[in-house]
Amino acid sequence: MPETIFDNLINLLQSAEAYANRNSYQQALDIYAQVIDTHLVAHEPVLIAFFERTIDDFLPKLALLLVEASCLIISEPSQLTDLSGKPDKSACIASLPPMPVILSPLLPPEVRRSWFKRLFALWLKCRDMYRICEQLQQMMIEIAWSEDVAFLHKLVESEIHHASLDTHMHVSGIAGQSHAHTLEKFLKELPQ
Repeated sequence: MPETIFDNLINLLQSAEAYANRNSYQQALDIYAQVIDTHLVAHEPVLIAFFERTIDDFLPKLALLLVEASCLIISEPSQLTDLSGKPDKSACIASLPPMPVILSPLLPPEVRRSWFKRLFALWLKCRDMYRICEQLQQMMIEIAWSEDVAFLHKLVESEIHHASLDTHMHVSGIAGQSHAHTLEKFLKELPQ
């Protein structure tokens, strides 16, 4: 039974990779999101172990996919409008002039922010796995647009505040201080 679960996880990740290879970014990201979200709520040691066995393989692929998707700009034709915001019907007569385009990121801000939350939660869960933490930090920095930097700062600052409350209330010692130090270091590495 456990190996069946592991095989299903591998099949899911292979499907995500296949979608990414076909430039079906949204389908691939949806699968990766499902896998990470499942891991984040998993408490069963077997599921956690399966995820840890696969993370080295899929994290670089996810990083590449997110960086690529966050850098892509899609163009959408917009309707010609007059100042009232109503479509300009005269523009539809005879020869149509070139349509203006609206450039928008493939990953709009709300989608990027959901990924920041997910990756940050994964970073917190995997903070004992130093190499994975570095990859996750780098991934978050690489996919961030200038408008996302303040959001990332708030995520980290909120966790620093939470960690300092835990340290003062009931978690004392080196572990709590180490966690706060790691968070502060991450905060310093974020762009200003």
